[in-house]
Amino acid sequence: MKKFLVLGLILAVAGGAFAQLNWSGNFESGFGIQIPDPDADNSDPIFRIQGNTFEYTNRLNLNAAWTNADGFAGVNIGFRINDIVADSARQIGVQTAHAWINLLDGDLRLSVGREGLGGFGVGGDWNPSYDIATANTHFSAIYQGVENLNIGVTLRGTGILLENVGFSLGGNYTIPDTVRIGAAVNSRMSGTDRVLDLALGANILALADMGISRLGFSAEFTELGEDPSELRLRQGLTYDMDELQIGLNFRQRLGIGDAVKDLDPALRFLGWVSYKLSDIVTPRLDFGFGMATGLNSNYRKPGDFIRDGWTGHTATNTWLADGGVVGGDFDIMALSLAPNVTFNLGGGARLETGYIFNMDIENEVMYNAVYLTLRVEF
Repeated sequence: MKKFLVLGLILAVAGGAFAQLNWSGNFESGFGIQIPDPDADNSDPIFRIQGNTFEYTNRLNLNAAWTNADGFAGVNIGFRINDIVADSARQIGVQTAHAWINLLDGDLRLSVGREGLGGFGVGGDWNPSYDIATANTHFSAIYQGVENLNIGVTLRGTGILLENVGFSLGGNYTIPDTVRIGAAVNSRMSGTDRVLDLALGANILALADMGISRLGFSAEFTELGEDPSELRLRQGLTYDMDELQIGLNFRQRLGIGDAVKDLDPALRFLGWVSYKLSDIVTPRLDFGFGMATGLNSNYRKPGDFIRDGWTGHTATNTWLADGGVVGGDFDIMALSLAPNVTFNLGGGARLETGYIFNMDIENEVMYNAVYLTLRVEF
């Protein structure tokens, strides 16, 4: 912790020396106690210093943004330092590094680098977007010369050879106070295979006066090769009334093709209810239900309680080389409950504490955790 504080002081001094830059960032730490199923071979609670997931202990994000005096060009750089749980190692890396420029009186924006500024999400639930690659070198062009319309193209460098370059093309259009719609086509590499994504989404804006701040849907079709393919459907609703907020999200993942036509679909339902008691205290309840291949061991975040891929479906979103599937139907039916409370401490500091209960109903396996997370924005 002392090392982070010393580093923060050094950065603050540096920020004063370069006052023309806009500095921002956050620091996150905390602890969690994982409580395995009582019938597990090792059911002893596990205490961990942790941030927002079980993947790291402390995390420091620092962002610097420079914009020229006329406001038509700029550079964004973001650094991240992680203390890692698994091997007590420290990771220092660049999360964001890109430059942008506005041309044609601001109608055209060009961006190059790692991550970027976005421009044409397809709308709908979770706002799926293919405009900027989150972890690859890119070049993007976003045209905004028509009122309420954004059209963009992105090229992503995934290799030296031209055939390895990914691209996205899409746009969105907003009818003010009525609806926002978008569509995109995305071509990318997954291992040695080229994958094609097609996405369509909409967000209904006309119900805002009724307290429905979000009512959207999206459909994403992914072609993984000759066989099989995937269809991902998402729907979401958020209702706001004074200090009360209610949110509902639904996800469905379907296999298309002979290799997966008999597999059960992945289903996930998520929801939350929060009520702001004061400027300091906001209690919240997250809950979820899903059908998937298994419980996710990294279940710190609400919604991460299940793995919704098919058995034999690898982490790189490709299928087995022979096109077959190991296993078959989904293994679990899971329930998740996560009551939590956030305390606004002032000065950009927030403290969140809560309890997480996840259960594989079919196999009667439970995972539990209690946690406390401190996050400071600056």
